Amino acid sequence: MKLRVLLSASLSACLLLPLMPASAMEGGSKPLTVALIATLGDQLTMVYKRPTRASQVEPYTRRTIQVDGQLLNYSVLRGLDSAIAAAEPEAQRVMLRWRPSPELTALLKSSTTQNANELLLEALVNQLSQIPQRAGWDRIEAIVPNYSWVEKDGMPRNIGGIGIFVQPVGSEWSIEDEEGVDRTAEYKADTYDTVNPNTGVKGKDSGFVAPYIYFDRLTIDARTLQVLSRKPHYANTKYADPKSKSIDVMEGITPAKLVEQLTTLVEKAAYQSVRGKVEVEVGPVKQLPGK
Repeated sequence: MKLRVLLSASLSACLLLPLMPASAMEGGSKPLTVALIATLGDQLTMVYKRPTRASQVEPYTRRTIQVDGQLLNYSVLRGLDSAIAAAEPEAQRVMLRWRPSPELTALLKSSTTQNANELLLEALVNQLSQIPQRAGWDRIEAIVPNYSWVEKDGMPRNIGGIGIFVQPVGSEWSIEDEEGVDRTAEYKADTYDTVNPNTGVKGKDSGFVAPYIYFDRLTIDARTLQVLSRKPHYANTKYADPKSKSIDVMEGITPAKLVEQLTTLVEKAAYQSVRGKVEVEVGPVKQLPGK
């Protein structure tokens, strides 16, 4: 099954009702009310690293896949809701749903990095201002995509929101510049921490498939709509099958597995944007020397 089809799978109807803690339902004092919203949109970016024959040419190709934005937003909301429930167990949570208009989506795609961030925030605040129920809320926690030009952690520049980056095995490349000089060694990929998609075992590889998400978590005063804080968060997981004999690293992970890992990454990132990396990872049991 293709990636597009899997990401466009229909969701069960989701009633956006207040999630009320038990103490509030038992007649206690009015709890703090926090509204949650995610605006990742319906565009998934696929970025491929490719050989280049000229150093001034960006060695990436990009294409956009139209997806069911609510699938991704719902994963974010699950993570955000779990984090707020853990951090503020007495709080009442209200989950909101918003889909940017086609006009806004087109405008964001044609805008610069800084303009895109500000345009999206302006549109979100305008949408929230039309919800009269916010008069009874205390704050709004919003996840909005961030657009960045910075290269880091083996990932390309000019990526934002949510997507998948594919870096082929560096040793397979043969690269010459415009003068015919072999530049293969200069472009050979570094080795990065990876995860085997079939076993979960960690390793190191130069070629990988990496779902990623880059977003800001905004804390907004529900009544004045003033942005109280804006915290960036970035996450990716690089998958590589060391036993795969294929040059195409995409063949090392099935589309179904990739979608599963993408939604898991999104949910976990939203949770960690509030709670930090509080999970404890348990590795394999090792025999101690002399035991």
